[in-house]
Amino acid sequence: MSNEEEDRDLRERIRKRFPFGHPAFYDLIWEMCSIHSLKNKGYGGTNPLGNFMESERFGVPAWKGCLVRITDKVSRIYNLTAKIDDPNYADAVKMETLEDTLIDLANYSLLCLILFKGRKKNEQTINSS
Repeated sequence: MSNEEEDRDLRERIRKRFPFGHPAFYDLIWEMCSIHSLKNKGYGGTNPLGNFMESERFGVPAWKGCLVRITDKVSRIYNLTAKIDDPNYADAVKMETLEDTLIDLANYSLLCLILFKGRKKNEQTINSS
């Protein structure tokens, strides 16, 4: 079975497992997974959260550093929606579309949650020592 066939099979199993959600929702989740994996490949690290952990070198917890990236995306969304029909900003709107930014925001939100939960686990480990 090829990767493409495996992907189709997995997507179909997801839709069967969760039959009450909107099919486009699951397609977007799949797209988020693909983008997350590709971006991690581009960063070249072995830790999928490594680039977020870099903020800790400056004394900023990783989950808070991720929140900063989330606010960057929210600012981008605000600016895109304000300028989306302005021909003077067509190049900027095309560079990173509203759809791209919303997918990034969703991924960052999940990554922030992972980092935040990891923080809680680390605190529990420290407190139980």
